[in-house]
Amino acid sequence: MTNTKPFGALRPLTNDDARQLLDWRNSDHVRKFMVNQDLIEWEGHQKWVAKVVSMPDDYRYYIYEVEGTPTGMIGFYGFDENRNAEWGLYIGDENDPKGSGESMCRLALDKFFNELHGESLETFALADNARAIKLYQKLGFQTIDKGEKNHHYLKITRAEWQQ
Repeated sequence: MTNTKPFGALRPLTNDDARQLLDWRNSDHVRKFMVNQDLIEWEGHQKWVAKVVSMPDDYRYYIYEVEGTPTGMIGFYGFDENRNAEWGLYIGDENDPKGSGESMCRLALDKFFNELHGESLETFALADNARAIKLYQKLGFQTIDKGEKNHHYLKITRAEWQQ
């Protein structure tokens, strides 16, 4: 793991973030790397945000802020009995400060392993999202083969993060 000092801060997602989150999610630069690339409707999105906010044992979603300005979202979900989980994330504005994605991920990995006591974290990126795959590998994620051609699966354990 490269030891780059992160900047910014994570705060828990609230219902008040729903509109900003929807705008980010429906933006072209985010949507093109989502499995579901359809535009998300407001009503369904509101219900989803309300669900993840109200179920903190199952979902842990955070807004990433730089100097008090929301710039991205990252969330952990799919926790099992051994504290293994998955994450999903995106930076909302293409013009956010350079390094925002890496910084958000470093803060989130620290939170996952040190505060939430996670054991391992899995993620995937669409195979053509080379930027995300490169970032995950830089953070210490290892490629795992799930026999899927359109997705690139990766995993990091507590021990790998602490190296």
